[in-house]
Amino acid sequence: MNNLINRTLVLAMAGATAYTGAVSAATFVGEGTAAGKQCVSLAVNNSGVVVGTCTPGTTSGPSVAWVASTAGTEVPLPPLVSGQGCTAVAIDNNGQIAGSCKMADNRATAVIWNSATPGAAPVALQAVSVLGTGLLPEARTVISAFNQSDVLAGASLSGTGDATAVLWFSGSTAPLQVSALHDNCFPADINNTPINGVPTVALDCPNPASGNTVAKVVQKTGLLGTLVTTPLTTPAGSTGCSVSSVNNAVQLLGTCHFSAPDVPQAVYWPNPSATPVQLSSISGVSGAPRITGLRLNNNGHAVVSYQDSNGHHLLAFWTPSSGSTQLIPPLAGGTHIGFVDLSDNDVVALTSENAGEHHQAATWTSAAGTVAIPQFGGGQESGLTAISPNGTYVAGGAEDSTGTDDAVVATLP
Repeated sequence: MNNLINRTLVLAMAGATAYTGAVSAATFVGEGTAAGKQCVSLAVNNSGVVVGTCTPGTTSGPSVAWVASTAGTEVPLPPLVSGQGCTAVAIDNNGQIAGSCKMADNRATAVIWNSATPGAAPVALQAVSVLGTGLLPEARTVISAFNQSDVLAGASLSGTGDATAVLWFSGSTAPLQVSALHDNCFPADINNTPINGVPTVALDCPNPASGNTVAKVVQKTGLLGTLVTTPLTTPAGSTGCSVSSVNNAVQLLGTCHFSAPDVPQAVYWPNPSATPVQLSSISGVSGAPRITGLRLNNNGHAVVSYQDSNGHHLLAFWTPSSGSTQLIPPLAGGTHIGFVDLSDNDVVALTSENAGEHHQAATWTSAAGTVAIPQFGGGQESGLTAISPNGTYVAGGAEDSTGTDDAVVATLP
């Protein structure tokens, strides 16, 4: 289960008591410049295979997607249309690579490659068509989540941008529609536990009547294996909820909002029909802060963000089953921190401000706290974009001493 929302180097504002941790044994390795001069890693799987995107050394060149099966061996991936740009944003443990490429008319659409055959042309994922016939397909597709069984979730988009939630399965480019046509529901996440061959899909859907978001779950549990859509239960007084994660045990994490004024609280659903557990306070934080649910792993543990009395956005690790929380502070001397992802062995990938007011890649664990990954090649800036599900590898981007943006990967101790 992986969503693609946090694949960014942008930091959230934060302020906290900094942890002075031991120096990390992790060391960045550059992926090279075979695909371009300015690069970033965007995803990594349990085998350390990394994918990302480069910008060539020309102002008019297209972006180039690439894969590195071993550290430092960047290989460009071919585009869908010659001369047009692509980006690779996800790779699962089977080596399926997901991303997007521009078509001849400059519209970007979702595509897949495979790390075992990096020279093979990408395959475009089909959009919804009239009665599923393939006739009159919609304008383009976009990927928002993936699992480790080669299933991708995303949306088919009309010419006016109206979204229909869909799944694509291994060996097929045809979409399975999982929401009503043009209802603008969007998959937030999918898990790795199929029911009648279909994983559970967590959807965020608009409520046109109220303007609020409705969190839903789609499962193939109906009579004769039909798809059933279930709105998740909202707590008393809530004006609406969104969902961000679903794990293999079909536990879910999200955020519910309460009015006058709007106060978000992170919530955890033990199952799709349960009343959610609310997180309204965090240990060591005064008052009732604004709390957002970011990511849930297969251990049932979560990372949340919260806003303190100074308006700073901070991070915390939440165990819903016990109600306990732990603060995740920036690096020593820093006041900004950004969440990237959470592995299944409870390692949190981060980008933090350091004492020199530069971005620096870091990880957090309950035992070690927030620990920096040393800067790369004499540079002063770095940031993570991904962590492998098993918590062994992290990937991202780092500036070297010449100001070049390098795609990087590191093995965690």
